[in-house]
Amino acid sequence: MRPLYDLLVGVESVQEFLGDLARLASDEIDRELSCGLTVRIEGGPMTIASSDDFAARLDGVQHTAGEGPCLEAMATGHPVEVPDVARCERWRPGAPTAWRTD
Repeated sequence: MRPLYDLLVGVESVQEFLGDLARLASDEIDRELSCGLTVRIEGGPMTIASSDDFAARLDGVQHTAGEGPCLEAMATGHPVEVPDVARCERWRPGAPTAWRTD
């Protein structure tokens, strides 16, 4: 809880807090992970913070495609884990190509 408390007292804006929260979430689980925070606004998804550029790019691909792990988690209320997005075949066939990190 201490890292979360430190985030709360050390920020100047909600946007800064949310970005720090996304980075903390990915760091606490595994520094190799990315984290995006997406909310539903007026019926559609909107990314409000990301731990890194990869998470932001992945969220953009999902919002455009209308499907993906983040949107599934939002729809079902359950976490969705994708260990390797480059090998993911669960969603639209073109999505893994768009998710490449290279």
